Amino acid sequence: MPYPENAMNKDGKVKAIGAGLISAYGELMHACSDVPKHKQFDPEVTVVTTYDDSKYQPMYFVAKSIKDVMDKIKTYAATMNKSFVNVYNPYNQTICQMAPKGYALERLNKLKIEITHLSEVMENSLVS
Repeated sequence: MPYPENAMNKDGKVKAIGAGLISAYGELMHACSDVPKHKQFDPEVTVVTTYDDSKYQPMYFVAKSIKDVMDKIKTYAATMNKSFVNVYNPYNQTICQMAPKGYALERLNKLKIEITHLSEVMENSLVS
């Protein structure tokens, strides 16, 4: 599977970043050469592209910058249908998965309680 870390286009030259290429000198030289194809990074194409991992890749996805990659990944991720939400609990340092509706209802109930407490504090401070 290709990773968006593989190649960047800087000043018209293909540069490489990320452990996938930096740790393999031969593939690094191959990736930055004119031998493989260099296509514009597109997450929708990248996620369905397969390779034989016993050989150098015949194609690398190239982006203008890390920001460009991150923006495209965020846009792509926003289109995904999520059947659950990952929720981090800082008190016991765990992650649980909840259905989006259940998560929203739980958050609303917690917000109602917080608003009630804040209202009581404000009322008591105004009376004093």
